[in-house]
Amino acid sequence: MRGRQGEPARARVTVDTNQFVSGLIGHGASHRLVRAWAGGGFVLVLSPSLLAEIAGVLRRPSIRDRYHVTEAQVRRLERRLERLGEVVPTLTELPAGLAVRDPKDRHVLATALGGGAHYLVTGDQDLLALKGKAALGGLKIVSVNELLDLLEIQ
Repeated sequence: MRGRQGEPARARVTVDTNQFVSGLIGHGASHRLVRAWAGGGFVLVLSPSLLAEIAGVLRRPSIRDRYHVTEAQVRRLERRLERLGEVVPTLTELPAGLAVRDPKDRHVLATALGGGAHYLVTGDQDLLALKGKAALGGLKIVSVNELLDLLEIQ
């Protein structure tokens, strides 16, 4: 990946909702991933549906109560994601040969492909099962730890 004037371009990454939310409210690898994004370590590729899903999960009473997430915090995060992430349209149709076992995961894959992401970060076995499919083109489906290693994020 090359950026302007021969500089390395930042990786374009779509992060599955569960991994992103885990990074916001928890510790460990997912938290390091979210911190790396917030620090400009990669371009976060989102779609309106992925953005809505992240906010929706954070608004769940179980999450709100357990982690003391307020509506104001969710709204601030939405604005930050819109400002610092790249919100792209999703593909209306997936390429031939990419059947997603769980239809609820389709929009995550469609976001990554439609937004020209280099990586899709997930822990979802239904998405990880697609690793290495030729129909993904240049998109690589990876775990959080794999991406942290690839981007050399501590």
